[in-house]
Amino acid sequence: METAKSSSSLLLKLSVAFFFFSLITTLIVVGLLISRSSGKTCNYNGTIYSNGEGFMDDCNSCSCSDGDVACTTMACEVGDEDIFYPESDYEDDEAVVDDEYPEVTEALSETP
Repeated sequence: METAKSSSSLLLKLSVAFFFFSLITTLIVVGLLISRSSGKTCNYNGTIYSNGEGFMDDCNSCSCSDGDVACTTMACEVGDEDIFYPESDYEDDEAVVDDEYPEVTEALSETP
């Protein structure tokens, strides 16, 4: 009788130990999955970035932080092709008459 009692006591102890081991392992795995998936992604100019991901926007560096994008605001160098030059009112050194305000255009063309 004594061996049967000690066997069931040992079996109960092993079952409780296995239960706690399984519970702790499950909590650790779930905690890792939750921490890994936390943080929102960012949508910046149609591109999706992961939380914590860094990227460049022209000459500025940006980063995604929980759904918000933060970028530096450095002035980027511009080339001649990026500069806007308005069209001139003069064609071949002649004043172009503006149909909407002809008297102003004529007065300007009479100036020496």
